[in-house]
Amino acid sequence: MLFGSCPCLEDVDVSYCCEFGDREAAALSCATGLRDLRMDKCLNVTDVGLAKIVVGCEKLERLSVKCCLEITDLGIELLLKKCRRGRGRMGAATGRPTGR
Repeated sequence: MLFGSCPCLEDVDVSYCCEFGDREAAALSCATGLRDLRMDKCLNVTDVGLAKIVVGCEKLERLSVKCCLEITDLGIELLLKKCRRGRGRMGAATGRPTGR
């Protein structure tokens, strides 16, 4: 509700917020003007929360999800696909080793 009331919100940093998870990510996805989001070490955010943000925040240009251990390669793939479909360039930092 709060984020939907703030359409001009462009920059949010919720890094290290222990209670920030998928539910909060879904609420944040209503901030349609969001351009820069940092969610470093938000340990309760999963691919589901990331998907909500990727779909809802169409103006997102920069995203950092360093040490978000519940975000898997599947979530990152969705992010990359969404970027290729019209967002142009988006900087994303994960800081998580892949399965390679």
